[in-house]
Amino acid sequence: MQVAGNAAASFRSLPKGVVMLGRVNDLGPLYANAAVVVSPLRAGSELKIKLIETLGQGKAIVATSTTQQGVFEVVEPAVLVADDAQEFAAAVAALLGNAARRERHGEDALGVVRRHFSASACYAPVVEFFAGETA
Repeated sequence: MQVAGNAAASFRSLPKGVVMLGRVNDLGPLYANAAVVVSPLRAGSELKIKLIETLGQGKAIVATSTTQQGVFEVVEPAVLVADDAQEFAAAVAALLGNAARRERHGEDALGVVRRHFSASACYAPVVEFFAGETA
């Protein structure tokens, strides 16, 4: 397991197989090699842009409800949610043990991004507004 971000400062010791990477400028290679992406946020507010970024990578995601704040209804079909530590670990293990399920969740993630966060989805109302103004 590779952990990117500031979480490393919170741990004095790590379980075998866990590598803390700290801040990573380019997450592309990590996404490319990840079977499952986890986002166990316990606090935060507003939109979690890393969640949207991960969806756009077509990866299976396990996240807490905090991670989904602001977009829960939109991302719900593509993200497994668990707030309890045991449930979270079980969801990750279930995805790691089932490649077909991971692939389905990755496809669902890409579908969510296309429908709600693509350039055409985001800018369509503005384009339509100005198209109506010039007509």
